Amino acid sequence: MTSVSNRDLCRFFYVEACDHYFACNYCGTRRKQLPSSGYANLISHLKDKHPNYVDAYNAHQRRQAGSLTAHGFVNPTASNMYQWMEWVVDRNMPRSEVDDPLTRNMSKLKPICSKTLKVFMGK
Repeated sequence: MTSVSNRDLCRFFYVEACDHYFACNYCGTRRKQLPSSGYANLISHLKDKHPNYVDAYNAHQRRQAGSLTAHGFVNPTASNMYQWMEWVVDRNMPRSEVDDPLTRNMSKLKPICSKTLKVFMGK
């Protein structure tokens, strides 16, 4: 594959935790990265702790080549909402389950409130 930009690698391997902190998707390590400093700190962690990160990224890109998400067709908000609906409906839970702090902590999904879920379930 062609060379991959540091930006793309960081968007794939990290999730923003809070102000200028990013959590590694491999190991959960939090690294500080200021907007003006590029991606050096995050890439350094990948090189030191996860030496096969480029191969993993390329393999993922090959698997996703035919999917709509690879082309940006699935809105992340809509995807998150669908996954919350699936969580509630498949387990036959009340909508209020999404408001429970324990449920939110156990889920990898972005938190929503039950009123928002109700609105989207009605569409």
